[in-house]
Amino acid sequence: MGATTERGRRSGRLHREAYFNAAFKVLATRGFVELTVDNLSAELGATKGSFYHHFGTVPEFVEALMNAWESTLADLFAQLASLPPDDGLTRTLDLVDQWPLRAEAAVRAWAWANPAAADAVRRQQARWERTQREWLARFIDDPERVRMLAHLGQAVMVGMMQLQDPLDPALIRAVVLEVLRSNVGVEFAPDGTFRLPS
Repeated sequence: MGATTERGRRSGRLHREAYFNAAFKVLATRGFVELTVDNLSAELGATKGSFYHHFGTVPEFVEALMNAWESTLADLFAQLASLPPDDGLTRTLDLVDQWPLRAEAAVRAWAWANPAAADAVRRQQARWERTQREWLARFIDDPERVRMLAHLGQAVMVGMMQLQDPLDPALIRAVVLEVLRSNVGVEFAPDGTFRLPS
């Protein structure tokens, strides 16, 4: 999610993306219970009328927010899948350090209470699993093992996001690296470089 809030304020008009960015900030810092029109308006220094001008209803906003989240992730997974295996792994590890993990964890928690969020999380997980399976299949010729390792990768990431407070991206990254080392055979050097299995 790109930061468009300042651009929207400078032009005198907020854009839908500004509301999405504010929503992810609220999700990351206060959780889904605090994702209200009042809190979004306060975050943006806008009126509630501005919100309703852009979205009409709260359910329409939630649907648009989840669509924006899914679109961002779909683009990201497509980019990762198009990279050679070593570049894909490097980029994925970089994302662990950069991704808004708190907002992601809040969306997943929200999915227990909100059907639109639940549908979006299910679709996102399916894309994520497909991407992982494609990557793993480059090194492992057993489809069932690939399927299990893709589930393990998701369980590790989601579990780490849900269990940690505060989130520690360095620990998440270390756990991901250990899963890859022990289950896929990726070898890591102390300088951070790695060698993929042949």
